[in-house]
Amino acid sequence: MSKAVKSVISAPPAVAPATINETRWKPGREIIFSWCGMVFTLIASTVVVWEQSVLINQQIDSARWGDVMMHLLFALIVVVLIYGSLVYQVTRLGYLKRRQQHRPVHDDRLNSTFMERNSVEPLVLLVPSYKEERRIIFQTLMSAALQEYPNRRVVLLIDNPPMPKDMADIALLAEARALPQQITTMLKKAGACYQTALVDFLVRKADGPLNFSAEVTVLVQLWCRAADWFEVQAREYDINDHTDFLYVDKVLKGRAVSHRQQAQYLRESFDNSHPLSEAVITSHYYKLVALFDCEVSSFERKRYENLSHEPNKAMNLNSYIGLVGRCFSERKTEQAPFLD
Repeated sequence: MSKAVKSVISAPPAVAPATINETRWKPGREIIFSWCGMVFTLIASTVVVWEQSVLINQQIDSARWGDVMMHLLFALIVVVLIYGSLVYQVTRLGYLKRRQQHRPVHDDRLNSTFMERNSVEPLVLLVPSYKEERRIIFQTLMSAALQEYPNRRVVLLIDNPPMPKDMADIALLAEARALPQQITTMLKKAGACYQTALVDFLVRKADGPLNFSAEVTVLVQLWCRAADWFEVQAREYDINDHTDFLYVDKVLKGRAVSHRQQAQYLRESFDNSHPLSEAVITSHYYKLVALFDCEVSSFERKRYENLSHEPNKAMNLNSYIGLVGRCFSERKTEQAPFLD
């Protein structure tokens, strides 16, 4: 077999990303279809109820109780099916009406929130984990850490036994404990240049009038640099199954495309004599900083004597949620650490 054929066979399948075709949802027409479906369902239901009530009355008059029970059971099944159909149609109608009324907020308005980091409500993303392999935890933490929100933090809730005996479990626990710091370090390294760029911009802004042409050029370069980083990560990531493909396609390549679009938007806005305001330029610097500005940490409830050790995911989440917003100190005991 030739090398070319081998490379084709070993390459991951080029699966098209799953998308929802929103173009088919013509709000006016689809709303009419939904109303027609609901009216038809109600008319058909009325006809069925009337027909069955006549039959059941006849059977009651002739004391055919077995047939009565059969028809009542049949009517109950029909009612359940009709209820399910109406719930779907009402939900569909509500979705179409909300979609018709929705007006997307412009990117510039969304970007302005990144300048208000200290006034934006903090967002904590919790990732529960129990004996998960490193690859799965890494993909999940990266997907959460790279969300576009100005004030966010990611916490890995490790639910593995804190003192495992099996060598495989020891390795899984060590990898889970190490990953948050590794990801935090990687993101800080990737975002260091944007922190420097923001500081330099604020100095230029304080010194006098901005050179808008120069600022747009710098921003275009920074957005392209961010896109390059994601493209490098995508190229270097080993794809072994569909979850790897989804992570590379959506989290890495998707962001690379989005960042290049940001650069193109800035370039075209300036080239088309649509001057960007100082606020818009400032918001882009802050958004670039926020791309990689995320602390990733971990928490293990089973390490602590006074937290629940119930073996379920809900208690893993609830144990941490119960601590949020409060201050604790760790006290050593003979059995296990204790949270005061």
